[in-house]
Amino acid sequence: MNNRVRIDTLEITEIDFELYKEKIVPEYYKSIQKNKKEFKDFFDDMFDFYLFCSFLVDEKLLHHFKKPIYGALWFLFKRSSITFLGITRLIENGIVSEVYSLTRSLFENYLTLKILFEKEYEERAKLFMNFEWIKKKKKLEKNPDVFNQIDTYNIEMNYKKFKDNYNIEKPFPDNFDWTYKIYKDKDKKKTSIFSWCEHFGLIKDYERDYRLYSQFVHPSSVIANKIPFCPKYDKKIYSTGAISIFYFVDIISQILKFIDEKKFENYINILNKKVLNFGKKYPELSRLFKEYSQNKKIGKKMKGGDNAIR
Repeated sequence: MNNRVRIDTLEITEIDFELYKEKIVPEYYKSIQKNKKEFKDFFDDMFDFYLFCSFLVDEKLLHHFKKPIYGALWFLFKRSSITFLGITRLIENGIVSEVYSLTRSLFENYLTLKILFEKEYEERAKLFMNFEWIKKKKKLEKNPDVFNQIDTYNIEMNYKKFKDNYNIEKPFPDNFDWTYKIYKDKDKKKTSIFSWCEHFGLIKDYERDYRLYSQFVHPSSVIANKIPFCPKYDKKIYSTGAISIFYFVDIISQILKFIDEKKFENYINILNKKVLNFGKKYPELSRLFKEYSQNKKIGKKMKGGDNAIR
């Protein structure tokens, strides 16, 4: 077998590549360890917020309930936790540019909670959870070979059961199209994420933490010079990490308050205290913490919490 590959006028063999690895890999890890040392406390403090959620789960402080709202909250709790863990690991390894898409996901989770908690949370939770059958049906229509016979049967049955609650004419459902029934007799455009942000007075958040970050999710020449080729450690790590913390802590706090505010009061206080101490510890974040804490992200309650619903 010919192991030589021609690139332009250079010929590279597998041996050349192995020699390159022997030289570069040790230097790569040495450089990572050296550059991340300045931010070690910051990385450890970020990871603590994920560990807090891990503690709640491992100590069995969160229980599964049968009502739809709890299925939705459990999903958002898990999704937000693993997303935040991904953010901490990317930041720790100097891959900050890829954090923005995950922070964008946290923002979507945060907005979803606001929609659920606004009113009629049981009905909205059903819409949120059952929307999966609409998306699966669309996928089945385009890629029938992906599903086995049992899956196909379940998709078809549940699609027929729930389809009247959604805009099934739309070929590619968006993440917030599950809200279609809420406004289908008024303004169908309200299912867009922008419209919901407008509804809740979150346009500033949308522009700063969603729309801006969307540039890093999709291929765009706008960010061509902003994407580094290798890990990079600079002061942006602080603000990027902090914004994800604000959304993550707010999501977790609101879920705990909704489930049982009295039961989780001490845990919520611990979580909020950790955030405030985090802000004091890193002077680079003083302005950012002041802005978010005065706005809504720390210690304030969303509408909808009701301990009597269990």
